Amino acid sequence: MATDDDRVLCCRLPASERGLAQLGPWVDAVCAKSNLDPQMEYALRLCLEEVVANVVMHGAAPGTTIALSVQVGCELITVRIDDEGAPFDPTAAPPVRMPQGEGGRGLTLLRRYARTITYRREPGWNRLTLTLAR
Repeated sequence: MATDDDRVLCCRLPASERGLAQLGPWVDAVCAKSNLDPQMEYALRLCLEEVVANVVMHGAAPGTTIALSVQVGCELITVRIDDEGAPFDPTAAPPVRMPQGEGGRGLTLLRRYARTITYRREPGWNRLTLTLAR
């Protein structure tokens, strides 16, 4: 629940390469409006890019949508990513150990930067919520 000290910023993107290209400028705007320090900006950008890229590459059907919201509070940033892709619970995925230079590090990075990661499947939607400590 948002308080007077919180800022909630939202957007909807197509689950496509075009939507992925729109993500960067939106994150820039979120960071500027929220006055995030460089480390927090990096963590937020990394987490959003990893999740959105995975939805686009692995879970999304053509014409589907990704809904994003970022709630910036005094101590925490809450990020919610809702997508219409195939069900996927990243909290149930085992840790991945991959050699340097290969892909597959998205979940490892999320687990490193997010204080909490929760997943819920709702009719037709994946809902992933991350909290980052400021």
